[in-house]
Amino acid sequence: MSRLSVVVPIGPNCKIDFVEDTLASVNHFCPDARVILLDDSGRGTGETLATRHGHESVEMSSNGLAGGLFATLSVGFKIALEEPFDVLLRLDTDALVIGSSFVDAAAALFSAEPSVAALGSHRVAYSGARRSFRQTKLKLLREASLGSLRERELARMLRHLIRRARKNGYELGESVMGGVTIYSRAGLESLHSAGLLEPTVMSRSTLQEDHLFALCLFAEGYRLKDFGTSADDLPMGVKHRGLPASPHELANRGKCLVHSTKFYGDMDEGAIRGEFAALRQGSRAQ
Repeated sequence: MSRLSVVVPIGPNCKIDFVEDTLASVNHFCPDARVILLDDSGRGTGETLATRHGHESVEMSSNGLAGGLFATLSVGFKIALEEPFDVLLRLDTDALVIGSSFVDAAAALFSAEPSVAALGSHRVAYSGARRSFRQTKLKLLREASLGSLRERELARMLRHLIRRARKNGYELGESVMGGVTIYSRAGLESLHSAGLLEPTVMSRSTLQEDHLFALCLFAEGYRLKDFGTSADDLPMGVKHRGLPASPHELANRGKCLVHSTKFYGDMDEGAIRGEFAALRQGSRAQ
């Protein structure tokens, strides 16, 4: 069995019942996983749930999103690296685990293709449409220019990373969508060894954390790969906003990781989570 660590950032706007439902999905399908909650809620949500479920919680310092979330996740990744794992799942609180086969599938892919360090929605969306990196490319180029005096250190860091990443085949702005991402241990160890999980400078970036991690991984010689669309049997069924298909369709297609539970058609988050919870209950009898 491949070993799994799960890192879940908890923001200030998260509803505790929904976060608990996400954790219930992890506990159900991956009961042996190590779960690390990164509590940026400002009200102790992580500690409450960690105590309730026997997980770990780390209180953060109102880091927020973008570079702040990069800083938060970097803390979680370093903590995860203190113990053995084969696969690390970064899971948003509006995502769910609906199957378990993704762990061994990811571990096997990382073993077969050691240059791959992150799996998720990369170049092809669940629908089969090509993902565009244009807006991120423009934002990255703006931020990597000299900019204000205060941000020159960040600009220098980004230009340094871009130069290294481009030599390794990086397309400006490319990323794996952050809501559900699977990382290899080797990739995260490389970032840690390079000092890229000490994000004093990067925490000031306005780029999203998934864009920053992609850039750092390419700079260290790694690459990204797609891990699920409607046309394949790979484990992910994810979309940036809302679910990419109905709960039953995603389950019937054998998907294991889904995002986002916020809405689908005329279903709200409560209804979506209710359907997935019913499917979990049914899976106990199988």
